[in-house]
Amino acid sequence: MVIDVTQINPMDWFNTKFIVYIPEHFVRVRFRHQSDRAEVLDWLEKNTSGRYAIEETVSEGFPIFTQDKDIQIGFENPADATMYTMFFR
Repeated sequence: MVIDVTQINPMDWFNTKFIVYIPEHFVRVRFRHQSDRAEVLDWLEKNTSGRYAIEETVSEGFPIFTQDKDIQIGFENPADATMYTMFFR
């Protein structure tokens, strides 16, 4: 098998696709697949072209003082966010 070096994504090569926080300019998508977490992470590594991050957010309700935990995935490339939401409905 011959690999065309012009088709290698540098973020895959240097393992810099996943980052630990979601910057403001990333597109945020709610993560609703807790039972399929390993499958989702594998899909993200194989099918995204830009950077992505996974973050847990806590929203506080008022006036009843409740907290809702939510996990979000942030995508640098909006097309990756669209592909993710279409694939994991």
